[in-house]
Amino acid sequence: MKPYLKDLFDSNAKVIYLRRFRLQNANWSKTSQANDYDYTFSSLANSDYHFRMPVIIQSDGLPWKIGNLYLMGQLDTPALSNMKTLSARAIHLKYYLQYLEHSN
Repeated sequence: MKPYLKDLFDSNAKVIYLRRFRLQNANWSKTSQANDYDYTFSSLANSDYHFRMPVIIQSDGLPWKIGNLYLMGQLDTPALSNMKTLSARAIHLKYYLQYLEHSN
C-alpha cells in the first residue's frame, strides 16, 4: 500500500482555515508605563475580506511566519488570490514544513 504524505514525516504541522480574514496595519507605541504599549489596527485601502483563508500551523502550535507571509503576499496578485489556489499552495507548503521539522 502506498503511504500518505502525512505519514512520511514526524510532524504535526497542519493547515487551518479562518472564516474571514482582512489585511490590516498594526500600529503600536510605548506608553509612559514600563513594558506597556498602545496599539491600534487600521484597514488597508481597498482591502476586502477573504473567506476561508488558509493558515499554516507548526507542530508547536504557532503560525509558520514565512509560509503565512507568502500566502498573504499572494492576496495582492489577483490571478493568484483564488482561495482554491491559495489553499492548494498552503497544503504544499505544509508538506514542506513537515519535511523541515522531520529533518531537524
